[in-house]
Amino acid sequence: MEKLCKHCGLSKPTTEFHKDRSKKDGLNAYCKPCTISRQQIFAARPPRVKAPEGFKKCQRCQEVKPLDAFANSSIAHDGKAKKCSPCACASHDKWRRANLHVAAALQKKARARDPERFKDYGRKRHYGMEPGEFAKLLELQNGKCAICKTTEPGGRGAFHIDHCHSSGIIRGLLCHRCNVLLGHAKDSVESLQAAIIYLQKERAP
Repeated sequence: MEKLCKHCGLSKPTTEFHKDRSKKDGLNAYCKPCTISRQQIFAARPPRVKAPEGFKKCQRCQEVKPLDAFANSSIAHDGKAKKCSPCACASHDKWRRANLHVAAALQKKARARDPERFKDYGRKRHYGMEPGEFAKLLELQNGKCAICKTTEPGGRGAFHIDHCHSSGIIRGLLCHRCNVLLGHAKDSVESLQAAIIYLQKERAP
C-alpha cells in the first residue's frame, strides 16, 4: 500500500510514514524524511521573544534562564533545546509515568540491542566507572575473582564490583561467594582474621 505525502507530493509505501492515531488511516500526513525536514526548519526559527545575550526563554515555564540551563540541540537555531533542563526532565517523567508500559517495552528493546551499554550505564551510575573500565579491571585480574581466583562468577553470572562503602573506592571484582563473605563480615578485617585463626586452630593436630 502507498500514501501521498502532503509535503513533497510523492506517493510512497505506508512504511515510510510515522504512525498517527489522530488520523483516519493511522498515519502521519508527511513521509518520514519530510517530517524530519519540517521539524528542523521549525526548530531553526528564531524565537518570538528575544532574550538578553547568553540567555533564553524556556517554552514550558516561560522563565528567562542562562543558556547553560538548557541542553544542547543540533537542530535548534541557537544550539540549545527549547525547554530548560528541569522542565525537560519534568516532561519526560510525566510522559514516562503516563506510559509506563510503553517505556518498559522501549527500554527492553534497547537493552536487547546493546546489553553492555546498559551495564556500563548502571556501573557509571552506581560506582562511577567509565565505559570499558570493568572489562579492563577484569583483564588485569586475568578473568578471575580477586580473592579466590575462580573464573566462575556464580550468582547471576557476572562478577561483583567490590568497593569501600565509606570512600567509594573500587577495590576489585569478586565472585558471588567472596562478595557475600565480605558482606556478612561487614568488611571487618578483625572478624576475618578471627575466622582464619579459628580455622587454623581447628586444623591443628
